[in-house]
Amino acid sequence: MNHDRNKQPPKSDGNTVDIKLSPGTIIATNYKVLACIGSGGMSDVYQVEQIFLGKEFALKLLAKQHHTDSAVRRFQQEARTTAQLKHPSLIEVHDFGIHGDDQPFLVMDLVEGYTLAQLLKKSGSLSLNYVIPLALQLCEGLHYAHLQGVVHRDIKPSNIMILNPNQLPGKGTVKILDFGIAKLSQSDQGEIQELTKTGEIFGSPIYMSPEQCQGTPVDLRTDIYSLGCVLFECLTGTPPFIGENAMTTMLMRITDKPPTLKEASLGSEFPSALEAVIVKMLEVNVQDRYQGLDRLITDLKKIKENLSVKNETAVARSPAREPGKNRRELVMDLSIVVITAVLSCLAMSFIDRKVIFAAEFSADQAFRDERKRESELADKKSAQKVFVDYKAVLHYPTREFVGNGAHKREVLHFPSKCGRISLGSTTQKPEIALGDFYPDGKLVNLYLDEEDSADPNILKNLVDVNFGLLVYAGVYRVSDDTLKMLSNVKHVKKLDIAGSDITTLEPIVNLPLEALDIDETRLPAAEILKYKHLQSLNELSFGPVDDPTSVLKMLGRDSLAFLSYMGGMQTENESKVWRELSVNDVKQIASMPNIRTLCFHNCKEFTDNYLTELLAMKNLHGLIIKDCSITAKSLPALRRMHLQFLRITARGWSEAELSELKKIPIKQIDVDESNEAKVTVSRTRNADLLKGFNFNDPALKKE
Repeated sequence: MNHDRNKQPPKSDGNTVDIKLSPGTIIATNYKVLACIGSGGMSDVYQVEQIFLGKEFALKLLAKQHHTDSAVRRFQQEARTTAQLKHPSLIEVHDFGIHGDDQPFLVMDLVEGYTLAQLLKKSGSLSLNYVIPLALQLCEGLHYAHLQGVVHRDIKPSNIMILNPNQLPGKGTVKILDFGIAKLSQSDQGEIQELTKTGEIFGSPIYMSPEQCQGTPVDLRTDIYSLGCVLFECLTGTPPFIGENAMTTMLMRITDKPPTLKEASLGSEFPSALEAVIVKMLEVNVQDRYQGLDRLITDLKKIKENLSVKNETAVARSPAREPGKNRRELVMDLSIVVITAVLSCLAMSFIDRKVIFAAEFSADQAFRDERKRESELADKKSAQKVFVDYKAVLHYPTREFVGNGAHKREVLHFPSKCGRISLGSTTQKPEIALGDFYPDGKLVNLYLDEEDSADPNILKNLVDVNFGLLVYAGVYRVSDDTLKMLSNVKHVKKLDIAGSDITTLEPIVNLPLEALDIDETRLPAAEILKYKHLQSLNELSFGPVDDPTSVLKMLGRDSLAFLSYMGGMQTENESKVWRELSVNDVKQIASMPNIRTLCFHNCKEFTDNYLTELLAMKNLHGLIIKDCSITAKSLPALRRMHLQFLRITARGWSEAELSELKKIPIKQIDVDESNEAKVTVSRTRNADLLKGFNFNDPALKKE
């Protein structure tokens, strides 16, 4: 909805004359037309004044030439859909009515700005530092709509408005427009189903999902695909697919693989993590795409954080300390090596020609050509080896020893930033993994960042390191190949691959871990049960899973001290691949006598009755119940527990009930009182919630 006062509304191409309302026209006795500010599709948009309030709005009116029963019903559907959506990234609808005898209209916020299509037409592409916050605002708005059961189905640059294009996008400055073909994904109204029945194709060909092109049913993953097309164009200046006509464009997105951002931008460099995000958004198969925007938001936030860290590192890095040479210094060193090598070769060539092989250079031309070819081939192979080795040194961290005898020390060298690292206890604050680190017998805790997590070979030189905790952050690119490389790592106590796109634990079934975090991997129970050290685990985080009962029964009754279960999203597609916890599952958990910390995340089935089953756990000191269905009826049970740490979602509790909760004699209580429902908690690090909380602290013991 671009409010450009100087732009003349386009005329209709149809046989019916497109007659615009004149300024001063009164609509439904309440609204006075000030100007026509836009036309498109099947409607006109006017700037109007609410006569009684003196406030200006935008009024969208169905054009007369498009007045059909289907069009009217679709317009009414848009009004019903958008009226229930109230979010900073969405245009709020305030009224709906009929003008004259048969022209429906809806009244919405009047906002000044430019559409994303206009910005792209002017600039071609947008900077990475601009696109990431823009993407986050769009994701937040769409995620909210999806939580209300609404799928937009027509995400494109012209349906996105930027209020302050000269500033970085922030809350309320990006608006998603036109829910005209939106679908209530969970509605059972026959009218809506008729309007959006299978076989009808809605959307804009350049940004349509493969399922829209094929006329098959759509869900929220359709919006994710279309948003991927929009972000692709923002970053490269061109959509991922554009054919000679609409039909070829639609066919391309079903049959062809999209180019990379680098290819489409003719060589511009992008973070590999971002390349992976776009690839996942543009998967043809909806099952391979992001299954929800919460996960995408998490990944985009990590990319944004990494961009900020890299910018800060680039500014703050000082040459005073030289833990390891940076990239520029290494490139300069390499340049010196190459120049020296070239000069040496020239000198040796002169000596060869004039002194050592004088007789050969006087021989016939064929002999000289053959020797030249052999020499060039040998030089080429040598140069390839030098550059391949140098590339590995430039990127991959290494492990070596310095000094001799009693002064011999292990040193880990990180030639480029590789996430964060700490030595010894995981409660120590990690620092940027760049330069040299000396473990001196301490455990190494490595928190890999996005790009390095995406490289299965990142640890190939560190297989003999004694890892305490190993965390992979690039969840969307941690694959089965990564696990194959991990099978070579000899010493690791705790492994965190939560959210990874893995299909099996086969490569690491023999790795003797103390703690394993596979939250949100959606691994089937059969794959989890392949892990041979399941019964000796001290900590396990998993779920959602198709058969939690079988996994719980195989856990070590006496060894397990920390257990976390993550529920799945409450959607039709998700519910097919996981099962909720049962009361018997909770009883099985309660029978494990040595569990000290227990976490339930996003388990809607976990009610007050489930909580009472935990009263039998005498050694339970820490309890996290996040986004479950616990009410104030659980207060008596919570009072009877001997907890030292409690984190609980108390959504909908009264002030009096919250006051009673906080009176329970627990050393540390963290209460989430938010009234905004959340479908899932993406990528929760349970151990970090309790980091620094010492259950053995004498001060915590009850008198």
